[in-house]
Amino acid sequence: AERPTQIVQPGGPVPPPPPRRRSTTEPPTQAPLPAKAEAAWRTEVDILRREGEALRERDPAKAALLYGAIAQIATSVMNDPSTTAAALHAASQLLPGTGLVRERWIALLSRRDAAVAQRWDRALELGRAELPLVGDPHERVALLLDIATIEELVSGDLAHARIALEEAREIDPANVAVLEALAEIYLVAGEWEKLVAALSSMADTTSDVVFRSMLRHGAGQIQEVMLNQRAQARASYKIALNDDMTNLPAAASLSSLALLQEDWGELARVLVAEADLVDDPRTVRRLCERAGDLYWERLGDAENSTAAYRRAALATPDEPAPLRKLAAVLESNARWRELVDVYVAELPLVKDPEERADLHHRIGEVYEVSLGRLDDAVAAGRAALEAVPTHMPTLQALGALYRAAERWSDLADMDLREAERIAEPERRAARYYEVADLVERRLGDQPHAISLYERCLDLVPGHRAAFAALDGLYRREERWRDIVGIYERQAQAVGDPNRVRFYKQEIGRLWRERVPNADKAAQAYRDALAIDAPDLAPQILLATTLEQAQRWELLVDVLEKLTGQLAEKTDQIAMLHRLGRVLETQLGQEERALAAHARVLELNPVNETSLRAIGRLHYRAGRWLDVITSYGRQLTLATTPEDQAALY
Repeated sequence: AERPTQIVQPGGPVPPPPPRRRSTTEPPTQAPLPAKAEAAWRTEVDILRREGEALRERDPAKAALLYGAIAQIATSVMNDPSTTAAALHAASQLLPGTGLVRERWIALLSRRDAAVAQRWDRALELGRAELPLVGDPHERVALLLDIATIEELVSGDLAHARIALEEAREIDPANVAVLEALAEIYLVAGEWEKLVAALSSMADTTSDVVFRSMLRHGAGQIQEVMLNQRAQARASYKIALNDDMTNLPAAASLSSLALLQEDWGELARVLVAEADLVDDPRTVRRLCERAGDLYWERLGDAENSTAAYRRAALATPDEPAPLRKLAAVLESNARWRELVDVYVAELPLVKDPEERADLHHRIGEVYEVSLGRLDDAVAAGRAALEAVPTHMPTLQALGALYRAAERWSDLADMDLREAERIAEPERRAARYYEVADLVERRLGDQPHAISLYERCLDLVPGHRAAFAALDGLYRREERWRDIVGIYERQAQAVGDPNRVRFYKQEIGRLWRERVPNADKAAQAYRDALAIDAPDLAPQILLATTLEQAQRWELLVDVLEKLTGQLAEKTDQIAMLHRLGRVLETQLGQEERALAAHARVLELNPVNETSLRAIGRLHYRAGRWLDVITSYGRQLTLATTPEDQAALY
């Protein structure tokens, strides 16, 4: 028997099984006989007829058999219906008995002759008459199947065809031809329960596992779509997959049903099984990734979700999505070493510099916070900065690492590379100053520090902090002419009369005591006396003296007073920066340092030096929401998309 076509997916019509095998009543086609052969056979028929006539009176039974032989030859060889009919009639007259049929062979040959002549009513009549004469179960089933075929296909009498087929099924429940015919009738009649039973019986009788799996799947779809028996349909789909794991439609139906029933575990398992049946890598990735989503998001099953995501990643090594989902699961379960491996595997797939920097930064975080491998964390941070030199999270994290490990040279190099990439003069000057201060305090490299302070003043003439630092360094090296030069530049750059008066006084003293020039000294003093402003010299000189003596607590008090006495915001901000630096780096009073920088932001809400300092101090204290806030406030200063992306 031919295999039935696949039942369609739920929601569509259920197609009928294909035509069942050819009925035994249908005559085989014959080629016409050559003339010589036909003449020979007719001679043979004449001989048999004469013998039959001769035996009619003496041995009627034998004569009937001779007429039967004539009918066989006429039907099978000569294709001569009229001769066949005459011979069978003569045979029936010779045999004893009454009724339509006296012996079965006459009925069989007569039915065959009627079928050849396409006299279906006659063939059906003879078949029904033949039934009482048939005792062998297999022959009776074959006859019932022939009768049902004529009634169904020729007469259109499905009711009587069904009666014949059901009788045949009672005799032989495993007869595939009978079951197929009944399945057709049940389908047309919409008797879904009986159709399911017929398909199940057909599946039980076949040894072909692929065919059996298809039949089970067809039965399951009828149960699901037509009978709304989802539990039974699900069982049928499972049996179909047990028979044939490559039955993709059965896997799809089972996954669809599991989705409708919200059985996430079953659905995930079927999706993984379905992935085994397909060869397309992207389809495998989609199925396994979806299974991983179900295991993780619906079931919280870390092990199975990890396995599914790994398989999805292996199917399409060029796709980062499965790796990112796998990383999320591993991170949630604190599987840090595996997480790093996944991040490293993702790196070759990431081309965007911002994404690469972020990925390296995450690797560094895991190394630092979760694995305690600080050297590896530093290496990851450096790789992030190679991708994006201004990547703010990495700068903060790597800066904290360097400070904790007192790797001042590395910190200075990192900050200097960042400063070199800033285009705006004021922002670059601020970074140069921070690096110079670090180089001076932590590395003791005065020439390098002086060079950076000078670059800062070249970019922003009048930079208060750089001027104060150079003043101190030049004095240590007794570079008096250089000191005079920066004081003269500073006096021209500031607008606060108090500060100008102080600078002029100091220029006069330097010309008088350090670089002897009476005329210039006199002119400087005259310029100072012409300015009517309070004398800040004692306070400024006291602050310088205390700083040189490292009397930090006393210096803090003096700086606080000076801040209140200065008129220009720029000078006040510079003094508060100096105050915050002393509190942070010399006294370790980070909260007071934060307060000093907060006062700066009251004067200038977008002062980058204080915003960076506040972010750094909050980062060190682990106050992450405050860190985020400081990043957000720095966004207004970011002038390039790269800087903005790094902050975001």
